[in-house]
Amino acid sequence: METISIPTKIFSGIDSLDELNNISNETVFMVCDSFLPNTETLKEITGHINNTNKLSIFSDVKPDPPLANIIKGVKKYINVKPTVVIGIGGGSAIDTGKAIRFFGEKILKQNIKFFTAIPTTSGTGSEVTNTSVISDAETQRKFPIMDDHLTPDYALLDPKLVTSAPKSVTAYSGLDVLTHSLESLVAKTLT
Repeated sequence: METISIPTKIFSGIDSLDELNNISNETVFMVCDSFLPNTETLKEITGHINNTNKLSIFSDVKPDPPLANIIKGVKKYINVKPTVVIGIGGGSAIDTGKAIRFFGEKILKQNIKFFTAIPTTSGTGSEVTNTSVISDAETQRKFPIMDDHLTPDYALLDPKLVTSAPKSVTAYSGLDVLTHSLESLVAKTLT
């Protein structure tokens, strides 16, 4: 396994999920894509969360996270009062987890111990950024929540997880990676 910190500590490799074995005696709030519950993928991930922990899962995640779903997640977060948050899935799931954490911590006036991101796609890089992009359906606008505090503490990069997503999701996220690469190549810096 390889380890990189930027400031997110990144665990990369087919054994990276083993890091979840180190969580004990915590209240874990897991945010995941809506298609993940009852799949072998999620069973494998939750199998690394030992029974000394209390686990709650929020899976009402939609693309371009709508504010209404964030509010539902925050209500569950407040009831659970987690000490640890884990975001699993594509950029929308991880952004949803970040936004729920952001508002939940403010309402409870209590910070979690750490946030772990487990991406299942290759597109957004949300597992190492300080940004969560939220959509407001009423105004038809997107807005970012940007706060260094939202940068995940850990990112677990298991290459098997990318193949667990539907083929169309894997293809689209691959194109997203290509687009981001091309953008960085041709972007001009404003001074």
